[in-house]
Amino acid sequence: MQMASHLFTWLALGCTTTYFLLFFLLRHRPHRKSQLPNLPPGPAPLPIIGSLHKLGDRPHISLAELSKRHGPLMSLRLGHVTTIVASSLAVAREILQKNDQHLASRFVPDAVHVFDYDKKSMVWSPLNHFWHNIKRISATQLFTNQRLDANQGLRRAKVQELLDHVGSCCSE
Repeated sequence: MQMASHLFTWLALGCTTTYFLLFFLLRHRPHRKSQLPNLPPGPAPLPIIGSLHKLGDRPHISLAELSKRHGPLMSLRLGHVTTIVASSLAVAREILQKNDQHLASRFVPDAVHVFDYDKKSMVWSPLNHFWHNIKRISATQLFTNQRLDANQGLRRAKVQELLDHVGSCCSE
């Protein structure tokens, strides 16, 4: 009687797991070819981790080997994020020159939205009139040679402070 109870428990657990796996896999795949994005070739991703396992412990070498197999422009799934990799100078130049306006905006993390820093930062603001003004002010006021030379001692002290802190953390 007890063996039948264990068998039923394992059978129910297996059926439930199979049901949820099938539901997840069927729910998150495109149903039609028209829904598939027009992506460059790349390695076949695994369901959850994508192609992270293909990068290994030396990603620069792994990406070079993958580009030999899939070409100078390839797509990688890194977890749930699809990434396009351009591994030749000509392809990268073409992408950046033709699509610079589309690539100028970037993903803004939720932590930046929480404090509204995304609205006032040159780093996170989209490419618009505000961004151009901030860039112009930074180039003409903040990052001039005179201003950088005046702050050299402070930068040197802060770098030394950082190195001392890292050294103390490593010795503990």
